[in-house]
Amino acid sequence: MQQIGAARSIFFIHKKKGYTLEINNKYIRFDVKAVWWVQICKTVVGLVIVLLVQKLTSSPLLAICGGHAFAHAIRYFLVVLTGAALYPITFRFWARLGKPRVKAAAQG
Repeated sequence: MQQIGAARSIFFIHKKKGYTLEINNKYIRFDVKAVWWVQICKTVVGLVIVLLVQKLTSSPLLAICGGHAFAHAIRYFLVVLTGAALYPITFRFWARLGKPRVKAAAQG
C-alpha cells in the first residue's frame, strides 16, 4: 500500500475537492468559462483537430510500422494526447473571445 501512496503523490496533488493532475494545474488549467458561442467554436475546432490527427497519422504510421497493429496504438495515443492535453491549452485564448474589451484610460 505504501507504493501506491508514493505513486499517487508523484502524479497527483491533493486539493480541497479531491485530486487533480499536476499537469492540469501547471500547464493546461482546464478552464471552461466562456460564452455559449465560444463554447460551440471550441467544440467544433477541437473535434476537427482531433479528427485530422487521427486521419493524417494513419497512413504514415502504418507505413513506418509495416502494417503492424502497434501503429494504431501510437495513432490513438496521439489522438488522446491532442484532445486531452494539447488542445485544452488554447482554452485561455478562447475565454478571451467572449469578454468585452476594456478601453484604455482617457488621456488628459
